[in-house]
Amino acid sequence: MTAEHQKIGQPVAVRASLWDSIVSYSGPYRLEGNKIVISNEASSNEIGNGINYSRNWEIKGRQLVMTTVPLPYSPDALKTGIARVIWERLD
Repeated sequence: MTAEHQKIGQPVAVRASLWDSIVSYSGPYRLEGNKIVISNEASSNEIGNGINYSRNWEIKGRQLVMTTVPLPYSPDALKTGIARVIWERLD
């Protein structure tokens, strides 16, 4: 998943920079109440491999909302941020 608004047919340099904006990981997961714990086995950034990611989750109508705890915001070490991903069910 990416926050970039890239279009197909972009120059190689633009496509290469897109890789830096990608966040992806996969592995088995378990539910613990309103938390999901993902055991990261493979990711777009190998630094995350072997790490467990814990996210809060909730169902809001047709949406699944997953939210991180406050984490350091990399562009400014004095700030923290919360990431929220929302999936919506479509019929």
